[in-house]
Amino acid sequence: MDGNIIQQFLFYLSFPFVWFALIVVALISLCAALLGVTLVLKRYSFIGDGLSHVAFGALAVATALGVTQNTLVVLPVTVLVAMLLSMFNFHWCLIDGQWSMVNGQCASAQINTDRVLLMGRNALYYEDYVLAIQRFNMVITVKPWLGEPYFYRALAKYYLEDYQGAEIDCNNAL
Repeated sequence: MDGNIIQQFLFYLSFPFVWFALIVVALISLCAALLGVTLVLKRYSFIGDGLSHVAFGALAVATALGVTQNTLVVLPVTVLVAMLLSMFNFHWCLIDGQWSMVNGQCASAQINTDRVLLMGRNALYYEDYVLAIQRFNMVITVKPWLGEPYFYRALAKYYLEDYQGAEIDCNNAL
């Protein structure tokens, strides 16, 4: 039975279109592997899904309009939407108590608030209180609802003998 499967596979490989299909699959998988890592690292994980929906919509419109070469419509529309998405990568962000639209580069800093808080705690440990307050201010600007940065900023202000500021921050932490 195994010989029968091998003979059938070799029979399929005798057709040139099968070889072309295998070559295309290998090239697409190579491109997807290289681009996939980049898209995930830049936090564009869902852009492939979104662009596939755009391409499908463009294909539907091209078919409805009776365009015989669908690729002439689908490819430019999908590339244009991808370029627009990369140009206008805006997110909503809470800045100074106001919701604002900011560029994606600025919004990605929200994800690193734990790291900035850790940097502030390290500065506090090394008795660099001014730098610690600056780091805690960054975290408070992005996430003012967290109590931990207020507490550590109060501690730094206490060591700088700013007792009123420390008391205000302790109240905010609660």
